[in-house]
Amino acid sequence: MVYAARLAHRLAYCDARVPARLEALLAAYGLPASLAVLEDRPSPNQLLDALQVDKKAEGGKVRFILPKRIGEVVITKEWDEREAPGTDPG
Repeated sequence: MVYAARLAHRLAYCDARVPARLEALLAAYGLPASLAVLEDRPSPNQLLDALQVDKKAEGGKVRFILPKRIGEVVITKEWDEREAPGTDPG
């Protein structure tokens, strides 16, 4: 959820307050907001490979449900994997 919000921010669907608020809410409930809690963290490429076989993938493109603001989302397959959080955008 946090990574989707970060991607939404990078793609200008939402402002920086959305991912920050999600992270704060998760932290308030003691829930992890990043992959840093994993002992064996996957690389960005491993994550993208896993997304390709996710149930939301269609024709090799992953559909993301990205927040525009809390309570409003956009569903898109139009994103560049270089924009994914944790990858170098260029």
